[in-house]
Amino acid sequence: MAELGPTEDYLLRCRARMREIDALSPDIREIVHEEGWTIVKAFLDLGIKKAPQIKHLISTVRDGSSAYGNGTRGAKDVPVLIAELATRAPYLAIVEREPTQQMVEESMKTVAGMSEIVGKYEKHLRRLRAAIAVGARKN
Repeated sequence: MAELGPTEDYLLRCRARMREIDALSPDIREIVHEEGWTIVKAFLDLGIKKAPQIKHLISTVRDGSSAYGNGTRGAKDVPVLIAELATRAPYLAIVEREPTQQMVEESMKTVAGMSEIVGKYEKHLRRLRAAIAVGARKN
């Protein structure tokens, strides 16, 4: 069976990207941490190298027009952010902070009638995975 893990090429690219980020000033690294390397790199590639300018442009684009009566302030709302997250990080899930009835039911169903003997950790892990899966489908 093939080894499941990062390839050497992938690791080299990651290390090179981290060296590039580490070489930036602290204020730019902070924006990388908040907004992501792809976004900050696009500004740097276009010659916009001052942190306040980058922050201003990002917030202007994200917030939309602030013209009176336009009604588009905050145009990049939660559904858009959820869609972006699902595309960029499909291994993550957004679920309710409080378990829904469906999540609780799925959690209970997962361990109901278990014929195998498992430890407390494994039992809770299975229940959490089931509940998260149901909660993520809702979004």
